[in-house]
Amino acid sequence: MAPKQTINDSEFTMWRAVFAFSLVDHNLELEEQKLLSQYLSSVPFSHDQIETIRRDFLMPQDVEALFNAISNPDHKKRFCELARTLVWSKGDMDLQEKTILRRVSCLGHGQNRTVLRESRESDSIRRYHDSYEKAGISGQQPLPLLFETRV
Repeated sequence: MAPKQTINDSEFTMWRAVFAFSLVDHNLELEEQKLLSQYLSSVPFSHDQIETIRRDFLMPQDVEALFNAISNPDHKKRFCELARTLVWSKGDMDLQEKTILRRVSCLGHGQNRTVLRESRESDSIRRYHDSYEKAGISGQQPLPLLFETRV
């Protein structure tokens, strides 16, 4: 039996940043919940990594600090792609970037800005756009809430 595949520290930090990004506006839309649920079920997180993500939902982390801690440039690029899917805006790249920059201002400078801009043209975003257009986000079934906050 093959050992269970796991993700490395850089990729895990990227995923923590993605989940933190989803919580910055204190509003987790149903579409965001669906995407996050898909990520949780498809990424080979270890038990400890899942527990860390659960704790992060209870005590949201600083998305910029997590983004800056991502060591692999490919994982930084993937973060930008995933952030775009979370703020999809029907494929309006300019609106996506404005929303992303409001949540993660460090992406507006230097090499980080280049990574964000280049994510506009990624194959992953093109595939997401195609599937989004085919399915129509309003026709998708909502998932149950991932968590509930009571005040």
